[in-house]
Amino acid sequence: MKVKKWKLIIIVLFVIAIIVALVKRQEYTNILLDENNLKQFFVAPLPNEILPDSMEVYKEQLLQSPIVLRVKAVGTREYSAKTIKQQAEVLEVYKGSGINVQEEIDILTTRNSFDFEDMTFNLGFTNLMQKDNEYLVFFDEKINSPYKGDNIYRISDLIINPIFNYNDVENIITPDEEYIPYSLVLNNEFIVGDSIALERILAFKHELLEMYPR
Repeated sequence: MKVKKWKLIIIVLFVIAIIVALVKRQEYTNILLDENNLKQFFVAPLPNEILPDSMEVYKEQLLQSPIVLRVKAVGTREYSAKTIKQQAEVLEVYKGSGINVQEEIDILTTRNSFDFEDMTFNLGFTNLMQKDNEYLVFFDEKINSPYKGDNIYRISDLIINPIFNYNDVENIITPDEEYIPYSLVLNNEFIVGDSIALERILAFKHELLEMYPR
């Protein structure tokens, strides 16, 4: 009799756990349906200490990327707990095959994970792409999707997401903070924690843009 009672308790607890998980999943889905809700999150700025001693190491990694494109951000973004997909139009193919100018693709970033418990998310230290802005992007691969309409390319997975705006924008620096409100850096290109890190990244970006001019 006691064994049956314990089995019943375990089953009830299991069902409750499933219900709680489903409710939380729906809450998370609802949060990501509206981009304005991103202002509720916190992000970690990049300190200079995390950057490689020589940006040449990062450059060598980027140059090994099999696909390099100049794109324009268009359309909308799709969010999941661990990825973001951004629609883009191909403007120029610097490296890669089977890709056409004016082709529309989805850019998949796999480092943009959301933590809904403490309301933080990882941007890979670069901000979301802004509509109608042009970017230099380095990719690892085209995703082999079973769905006919998919045209998804995954960006190279490096310490800094390799997405560089051809325009320069103001970058607000927020020093001495482990996490900062995303609303403070909403219009940044890079999420950085000190001026040295910003200077190094901007110099590196301009070097890349000279290699891949529009």
